[in-house]
Parts: sequence; structure tokens; C-alpha cells
Amino acid sequence: MYRFISRLSPPHRLSNTHRVLLLLAAVLLISGFTLAAFLKPHPSGVGTHQQLGFPPCYFLALSGLPCPACGMTTCFSHFVRLEWIDAARCHPGGLCLAFFALITTVWILVSVIRGVSCLTSDYLEVFAVISFVVLGIILLNWVGRIAWIYWSGF
Repeated sequence: MYRFISRLSPPHRLSNTHRVLLLLAAVLLISGFTLAAFLKPHPSGVGTHQQLGFPPCYFLALSGLPCPACGMTTCFSHFVRLEWIDAARCHPGGLCLAFFALITTVWILVSVIRGVSCLTSDYLEVFAVISFVVLGIILLNWVGRIAWIYWSGF
């Protein structure tokens, strides 16, 4: 952990290539939030993605159990409407991911506008660590959902 914290350092100049790549990442994140804003959250908590023309979740259809991503699109759709309790009900891991994406978007835009990497000189390592934490939360959420289904008899 110390190695990770020691990487946090004063800002350093971003090359034009890094600025363009970061700006593209911000555009992708903003596009995802914009798309979620146009989707109506499905009342069941899963299935919102079908509004985009995708089929129902095959894992859910075949096993009767949710996949790790079941409810993620609905969660993001609630998140952009500031309905965070409903978002957490759909997918607590997705809510963590949505907050991470929002914070990352703001960080990227500030860094690109200022031309310096804020907070760290090794932002890829910071992204990797945070991504693994979010992935862990999503997987723990999935295991918890499966356990709840088995223990509650649903």
C-alpha cells in the first residue's frame, strides 16, 4: 500500500497525446452517462439494456440466477437521475462503478484543461488499483446476491 501512496505526487505536464487520449476517455464516459439518461429504468431492476436492442441476459434466462452485471444498466439509469437508493437496490457494485466513473470524468477534464496530471504521476496504476477494488465489489455483490437467492429460497 505504501508503494501506491508514494506514487501520489505533485502534478506533472501531460503530453498532447496524453491529453487527447484522456479527452477521448472523458467523452466515452460522458457518452455512457448520456445514454443512461435516455433509458427508462426497468421496474424489475434488470432489463433496461433491452431498450438498446440487446437480448435478455442469457445467464439469467438459462439459470434463473443474475449474472455479475445484471441490473448494471438500470443502476446507471437511476444514478443519472440522482435516484441513488434505487440504483443501490439494482446493483450496489454498479453504484460504486458509477461514482468512480463520475469522479474519473471530473478528474480527466480538470487534468486536460490544466494540462497537468492532477494528484499522481502514474495515473494508470491508480486506475488499475481502483478498478480492481470496484471489480471486487461487483463480484462480492454477485456472490451475495446468489447466496441471498439460495438462502431465502427464491
